[in-house]
Amino acid sequence: MILALKTKKIISSVELAGTSIRAIEKKAAYTTVYKQDNSPLTEADLESDRIITEALAKICPGIPVISEESLRPSENSKIFWLLDPIDGTKEFIAGNGEYCISLALIDRGRPVEAYLHAPVSKITWFALKGRGAYRLKNNKAVKLPDKNIKGNKAFRVLKSRSHHAETESLWFERCSEKHKMESSVQGSAIKFARIAEGSADLHIKKGRIFGWDIAAGDLLLSESGGGMAAYPSGSEIVYYPENKIMPEFLAYGHRVSNPALFLL
Repeated sequence: MILALKTKKIISSVELAGTSIRAIEKKAAYTTVYKQDNSPLTEADLESDRIITEALAKICPGIPVISEESLRPSENSKIFWLLDPIDGTKEFIAGNGEYCISLALIDRGRPVEAYLHAPVSKITWFALKGRGAYRLKNNKAVKLPDKNIKGNKAFRVLKSRSHHAETESLWFERCSEKHKMESSVQGSAIKFARIAEGSADLHIKKGRIFGWDIAAGDLLLSESGGGMAAYPSGSEIVYYPENKIMPEFLAYGHRVSNPALFLL
């Protein structure tokens, strides 16, 4: 795939932020504070935020960036970036490698560009509306999905490592009565990349979540044959420039031909 210069620069910026995150992680003695909602904030979050927001200001001047760590609300913006400089800060602190950078360009309520970067594996997943979803490693882009689930063909559900809710377990139990299901655990928005690749099928989210957490994953899924639907209505998710809590949702991959069957 031949990438436009702008896309290359954006990917380079998230990869540079990933390198910075890893350097701070290896120090071990980095600064951590806790926000009003008791969620952690580290110096790695802030450095990643600085690198990407400064890069976007040069690459796409005039397009506001709305970030979890440096919120710049602009209620009249039809086009804006949604950024989570570290999605999975708890996983970063735990040192399990299951964290990523999540970045999406929103145009009139829907993502049109998406970038997920995992600093530990050095893999970047990206999607461009109407042009597909890809996994990029060592400068090689592979179109998604590219993995097939072998064996018993059970639907594979990814549960959140640090934010799993009891209501999600109840959903799994209800669906298991009608479908063959199995589950595993995955931290951060990397779970959307796994579903887009085809190595998993479903993820349900019940509880508080924001647009920067899911917008990139939304486009990765829709461009790889799956999607993300509000729960339980099944409607399309709309992203706003204000700091709004998003609806509960079902994320599904290309093997799920009828997602309505899982909106239980």
